[in-house]
This record gives sequence, C-alpha cells and structure tokens, in this order.
Amino acid sequence: MMSIICNMSLVVLIVIAFSYYNSILATPAASKQSEASALLYSGWWSPSVTDNTTLPHCAWPGVLCDASGSVNGIRLPHGYQIGGNFSNMNLSLLPRLTSLNLSSNGLAGKIPLQICTLSRLTYLDLSFNSLIGKLPPCVQNLTRLQDLRISYNHINGSIPPELGNLERLTNLDLKDNSLTGPIPSSIGNLTSLTYLYLQQNKLSGSIPLEIGNLTSLTDLYLQKNQLSGSIPLQMCTLSRLTHLDLSFNSLTGELPPCIQNLTRLQVLRISYNHINGSIPPKLGNLERLTNLDLKNNSLTGPIPSSIGNLTSLAYLYLQRNKLSGSIPLEIGNLTSLTDLYLQKNQLSGSIPLQMCTLSRLTHLDLSFNSLTSELPPCIQNLTRLQVLRISYNHINGSIPPELGNLERLTNLDLKNNSLTGPIPSSIGNLTSLAYLYLQRNKLSGSIPLK
Repeated sequence: MMSIICNMSLVVLIVIAFSYYNSILATPAASKQSEASALLYSGWWSPSVTDNTTLPHCAWPGVLCDASGSVNGIRLPHGYQIGGNFSNMNLSLLPRLTSLNLSSNGLAGKIPLQICTLSRLTYLDLSFNSLIGKLPPCVQNLTRLQDLRISYNHINGSIPPELGNLERLTNLDLKDNSLTGPIPSSIGNLTSLTYLYLQQNKLSGSIPLEIGNLTSLTDLYLQKNQLSGSIPLQMCTLSRLTHLDLSFNSLTGELPPCIQNLTRLQVLRISYNHINGSIPPKLGNLERLTNLDLKNNSLTGPIPSSIGNLTSLAYLYLQRNKLSGSIPLEIGNLTSLTDLYLQKNQLSGSIPLQMCTLSRLTHLDLSFNSLTSELPPCIQNLTRLQVLRISYNHINGSIPPELGNLERLTNLDLKNNSLTGPIPSSIGNLTSLAYLYLQRNKLSGSIPLK
C-alpha cells in the first residue's frame, strides 16, 4: 500500500513539473503573440505592412526587438502620421519597452494610464502631437526614465509633484502646452537634469528655490509663462548653465549680482519682465555671452563700462528701459556685435567714435533717447549696416556724406532731430533703401536729383 502511495505521489510531482516546464516554454511565445496583437490592433501601421504575412512584426517600420524577439522599442519616423487615438495601442501588452518615440505623428486623445506600466522605459517622446488632458501622476512609476518629451501638445492641468521621483531624468521637455499652477518644488529632486524646458505654458507663482539643486543644468528655459517674484539667488549656483531664458514673465526685483557666477552662460534673456535697479557691473564677468537680452524692463542707471568685457557678444538688447548716462566708450570692444538695440531709454551725450569699430553691425537702433552732438563721419565704417535708426534725439550738424557708403542699408531713420544743411547727394548710393525718414529736422537746400 505504501508503495502505491509513493508511486502516485511521484506521478503527481512529474505531472506538476512537466506542466510548469511547458508553461515556461509557452510564456515567451504567448508574450510575443500578445505583443504582435497589440501592434496589429493599434491601427498604427498600414495594411500594406500588417497584411504581409511574410513580414514579422519585428520587421515593421519603427519596431525594435531584442535578441529574444520581444518588442523593446517603437521609434516611428517623424511624420509617419499614424494618427488616431493614443489609447488604441494596448501598451500594457508591451512590458519590455525601453524606448517609445511617437513624435510628430498626429496622435490625439489623452495619455493612457497604461503607459505607467512600462517600468523599463528610459526614453519617451510624445512631442508635436495633439494630445490633451493632464499628465498622469502615475508617471512617477517610470523610474528608469532618462528622457521625457511631451512638448507641443495641448496638455493642461498642473505639473504633478510626483514627477520629482524620476531622479534619473537628464532631459525634461514640457514646453508649448497649457500647463498651469506652480513649478513644483519637487523639481529640485531631479539632480541629474541637464535640460529643462518649461517655456510657453501658463505656469504661475515664483521660481522654486529648489531650482538651485539642479547643478547639472546647462539649459533652463522658463520664458512665456506667468511667473512672478524675484530671481532666486539659488539660481546663481547653476554654474554649468549655458542658456538661461526667463523672458516674458512678471518677474520683479533686481538682477542678482551673483549672476557673475554663471561664467559658462552664452545666452541670457530676461526681457519683458519688471526687473528694476541697475545693471550689475559684475555682468561683465560673463565673457562667453553671445546674446544678452534685458529689454522691456525698468532698469535704471548707466550702462556699466564692464559691458566692454563681453567681447563674444553678437546680440545686445537693452531697449525700453530707463537707462541713463552716456553710452560707454567700452562699447567699442564688442567687435562681434551684429545687433545693438539701445532705443527708448534716457541716454545722453554724444555717439561715441568707438562705435565705428563695430564693423559687423547689421542693426543699430539708438532712437528715442536724448543723444546730442553730430553724427560721426566714421559711421561709414559700418558697411554691413542694414538698419540705422537714430530718430527722436537731439542730433545736430549735417548728414555726413560718408553715409552714402552704407550701401546695404534698407532702413535709414534720422527723423525728429536737429539736423541742418543739405541732404547729401551720396544718399543716392543707398540703392537698397526701402525706408528713408528724414522728417522733422532743419534740413535745407534742394532735394538731390539722385
């Protein structure tokens, strides 16, 4: 009897082991079949692909599979235009996905919650689509994510604080959506971030102090939101920053002098805010700057002479402030400048001769100030000038005949000054001119025949 029981037990064990072994063998095949079904029923691929029975799903356009034949990536070409609702794809059947790139494909609808089951994802790009709804907080589950791009959609609601759990992120791009509310302080947890793009949303509140934790940042774009409060001093710790754009917000207070610490900055834009106080002389330490844009604020005081240290500058925009004093002679050091905009300030004194060394200038606007004295004849050296505006000042003397050397000019605006004497015949050399404004001066003589 004992022998029979033992034999029966052995048979049961063998059956169980055999069943388990079969289930192990069957699982990959079943998994691959479910992956293939998910791809097929998504409707993302055309019948010319899906009806081709000789073409395995791993060979479909944009489908990547690992060595075992499991789908681990979908990278559809830009403009493949799969269209339809994002939720048509059953993402829960693709658990091995590490990369999902669906940018520029005409996708609509909400981001499906199933996406939060893809715990192996390192790369997710849903940008340039027509997605709506909110960012699901469960995105915090995607703890392996390094790159998250959902820009150029219609995502609304707030940035979920849970996003701060994605501590491996190096790139977070949510620009050009309809996000509202504050930037969560948990953003400071993302200490691996190199690129942070939150511009062109409707974000409000102050810039969180925790932004100072992001010491790996090179690019920080917060422009075109509704941010208020002052520029936090903690931002001065971001010593790797090369691009900083805070323009088109409602920021107040002064420019912090500690901004001098950001010595790698190439682009600094803080235009269209309510920044007051003076331009810190220490801004002259940012010698790698190529673009400095502080226009449309309430800055007062002089343009510091240290501006002349910024010898890499190509673009300098200081217009529409309340800057006073004379144009510093050191402006002549900025020999890489192509655009110089100083209009609509309270600048006085003469146009410095040193400005004539800026041979790369294409755009020069000094209008709406209180500049005096004569137009320097050496302005003829600025042979690349296309736009020259010095209207609404107190410039006197005659129009220098040498102005006729600026043959690339398309716009010459000297109106509302105290210019005297004749219009020089050399004006006829300016054959590219589309706009010539000389009104409201004291010009005399005949109109030149040329």
